[in-house]
Amino acid sequence: SGIAIGRGARASVSGSGGGSPFQLVREKLPELGIDESAQEEAEFAVRQIEKQDASAEPDIDRIDRWLGVLEEVAPAALELLVDAVANPGAAVSAGMRLAIKTWRQARKP
Repeated sequence: SGIAIGRGARASVSGSGGGSPFQLVREKLPELGIDESAQEEAEFAVRQIEKQDASAEPDIDRIDRWLGVLEEVAPAALELLVDAVANPGAAVSAGMRLAIKTWRQARKP
């Protein structure tokens, strides 16, 4: 039903294929028109962000660092990830949502 309650709670949307936002971005990387080196670097950054999501206490500074890498090598992948995490039904931790929200607000003009 997409409802999550409590610290670190995760929710997912039924019918979304069960994939995480991180998996979605990794699957879309080949379609973004970036070279192989940038694609590998972007995939590594996404995996690092995903590791933070899986931790009990996500490190916002590390998430910010890897989001910056992703922004540099594959801006379209960054937008996909931010939009996917911002989706209310995304299967991500509350800490990841907060980190993405904080990151977005820091970059608004």
